[in-house]
Amino acid sequence: MSGGALQRFRQSMDIDYEKWHDGVGYDLEAIDAFDDRDRREAEKLLVPRAAQDWRDLEALDRLGTPRAVDAILKTRKHKNPETRLRAHDYGPPPTQAEWDAVLTYAWPHVEPYSGLTLAKRCSMEHPSQAVVAAVWKQVREPSVNAYHAAETLCLIAGIIPHEYDFTYREIYLRLNGPRTDDRDLAVAQVEALCRDGLARYVRG
Repeated sequence: MSGGALQRFRQSMDIDYEKWHDGVGYDLEAIDAFDDRDRREAEKLLVPRAAQDWRDLEALDRLGTPRAVDAILKTRKHKNPETRLRAHDYGPPPTQAEWDAVLTYAWPHVEPYSGLTLAKRCSMEHPSQAVVAAVWKQVREPSVNAYHAAETLCLIAGIIPHEYDFTYREIYLRLNGPRTDDRDLAVAQVEALCRDGLARYVRG
C-alpha cells in the first residue's frame, strides 16, 4: 500500500502565497508512487478541480488515467480563454487544427493579465495561417491587445529575437486607441515589417 504517497500529495496541494508566487506545483513524484486505490482517490480530488489551476491540470496529466485525460479534454472547451489555452498544454498533444481553434477563440477574448501572455506564447509556438490571421485582426481592428498582437507578429516573423526587444515599441504604442490616420500608418508599418517573414502564413 502507498497511502503515504497519497498523504504527501494531499499536503502538497496546500498552496501558500510563497508557493503560488514562485510557481511551485504539486508533488508529482508522489503520484508516481500511487497504487490503484490512491489513483482513484486522486481522481476524486483532481477531476472536479481541472479548470481551477494549472497545477491540477499538471497533476491530472501525470496521473494519466482515462478519467484524468477526459477531464483535461473537457477543460479544453472551457468558456474562459486562459483556462482553455492552459488545458492545451496538458494531456494528448493537440493537433495544429486544435491549436488553430483555441487561439482563434482566445485572441478576441483574452486581456492583459488574463490570458494574453499565454496566447502570445502559444501563437509563437504554433503559428499557422489561421493563427496569424487571428493575431492580425487584433492589430488591424482597434483592441486592447493591439500592442501585444503586433509584437507577436514581429516575433513569429523573426523581426525581433524576443519580447524584450523594444526596437519597434513606438509603432506598437501608436496602435493603442481608436482608429486614426496615425494608427492606420502604424498598421501599415507593421505590415511592411512582417510581410516577408509571414508570407508563408498569409493567403495569396
